[in-house]
Amino acid sequence: AGCLGAIALIGFILVATAQASNQILARGLAGSVPPFALAFFRWSIVAIGLAPIALAEIRAGRVPLGKNIWPILAAGFMGMFLCGGPVYVAGISTTAVHIALIMGLSPITVLMFSAIRGIEHVGPLQWLGTALALAGALLIISGGHWDKLVASAAASGDALVVIAMLGWSGYTLLQSRVAPKASLLARISLFSGAGALFSLPLAAMEM
Repeated sequence: AGCLGAIALIGFILVATAQASNQILARGLAGSVPPFALAFFRWSIVAIGLAPIALAEIRAGRVPLGKNIWPILAAGFMGMFLCGGPVYVAGISTTAVHIALIMGLSPITVLMFSAIRGIEHVGPLQWLGTALALAGALLIISGGHWDKLVASAAASGDALVVIAMLGWSGYTLLQSRVAPKASLLARISLFSGAGALFSLPLAAMEM
């Protein structure tokens, strides 16, 4: 149990680090590096680096590809493709703070969807916390001027990040249900490979 807990903690740290680096890359490289090419190479490196783990688990039967190929592609599209190139494009017109705040709304979206679907019971205090978190994020993004949410130059970039956030929320709900007997790292390799595959056509157009 202790080993599994340590692996889970490492996984959460890796995800948090990936999200933070994504936001920094989106703003720091905005306009200077082709966004979908950057996403393609980034996810390809992750997929190839973890490929030995994925291949070993495929051979061991823990990842039955026949039953999981479409869920793997769906998870890769939502979690890696939508949270890759589109976020880098958004970094041209919006700020890293806006990107971080909008992506930070993903747990709220997951919670609301889970409550609507009856997957999880949400109490009054949780709803209150959700409303406060949403209002706080919108307040910071708008700078206290609500009309700026749609009228500012950053609105198009923010809209792309909202799409990415919704994609990440879908990925969060789906990824644990794909090949549940496989390890986290094996699944990340497969999802990253799928994300790189979806990014490839647009990356090729940029080159």
